[in-house]
Amino acid sequence: LVLGHEISHLILGHSSKRNRLETSFRTMEILLLSLDPTEGLLSLAFMAFLASIRNALGAVHSRENEREADELGIKLTAMACFDTRAASQVFNKMHKQNVESGGEISSGG
Repeated sequence: LVLGHEISHLILGHSSKRNRLETSFRTMEILLLSLDPTEGLLSLAFMAFLASIRNALGAVHSRENEREADELGIKLTAMACFDTRAASQVFNKMHKQNVESGGEISSGG
């Protein structure tokens, strides 16, 4: 199941998407630094702002990427003729722990 999950990240191109996002933000930061007439003061503030946006977007993409990889990973595991029944128990435990830690709102189940 874990191998199927990790292979799913490669199939879905998650690392490529993350690299493009990182490169875009870094390019904006460098461009701003080169154009800043305040000797970097304005750039520092703007770079801090961009870093917070980059981190927030990264977290959203990370959760979405993990969910997609989980779904495809189970399909790949089943296609490889492995028993996937235990996967539902694993995902239920992970969800429960995430809810208890405040990471996700329970759907009532």
